[in-house]
Amino acid sequence: MTSPSPAIASSKIGPRSRALLGFALVLAGLVALWEGYKLMGAVTDGKIPFTGFDLPVRYDDQSMPHIWQIVGSLFQPARRGGEPLAFLLAGAAAVTFLEALAGFAAGSVIGFGLGLLFVRSPLAEKGLFPWVVASQTVPLVAIAPIVVLWAGKARLPLWMPVAALAAYLSFFPVTINTVRGLRSPPPIATELFRSYAATPSGRCCSSCGFLPSSPMSGHDGRGGSRGARTRHPGERIPEDPGRPHRGRQLNAHLKGG
Repeated sequence: MTSPSPAIASSKIGPRSRALLGFALVLAGLVALWEGYKLMGAVTDGKIPFTGFDLPVRYDDQSMPHIWQIVGSLFQPARRGGEPLAFLLAGAAAVTFLEALAGFAAGSVIGFGLGLLFVRSPLAEKGLFPWVVASQTVPLVAIAPIVVLWAGKARLPLWMPVAALAAYLSFFPVTINTVRGLRSPPPIATELFRSYAATPSGRCCSSCGFLPSSPMSGHDGRGGSRGARTRHPGERIPEDPGRPHRGRQLNAHLKGG
């Protein structure tokens, strides 16, 4: 009985398993590189092999402890009689996560508002969009000290500078994707909204329903509509009993087109 080929065996591995396998291989490579560097330094007495130059990083246990020593220190108290180092790092990471989450929420609100403004007002888009793009050309390392300094002078909470930097990083992609998303409906959907006498706010709020990838969409992704009957050219569209003006307006629009 022949064994399956490597290509067939690899095709049975799912994307998540491949990602986990790749992560494990990279982690194992980094561990091997770390320990190999320490071993090389011990063998060559801190010299680069076949040369008389010193290694760029010291290999002793104080500068580069073994991996098992690093893992073991996570479960040891950070200070005498204190909590383990892992709990201390987890608490600090949770604080940073909440600060970044607050900044992401603020940046999302700002970006979504700018996207709506640009879609509704071409004049605002022409005047403000270049400044939005230019804001991303300034390096973050140049803005961070200024934000921290201003926050300190204004005596703001310590989490405010981190949230402000997170909002600065997140508002730009939210703005761009909001503009693209609101302009992605096909022209026929826009004409349908106009035939229904929909307001600009109604068109913006309902645009997601005409995206082929949206679960709210009635389109099947092939130009058709799920659950809708195909009508012949010239066939009169029946009026909605609850909204009789819509059928009349759409029929008038089709006759005029």
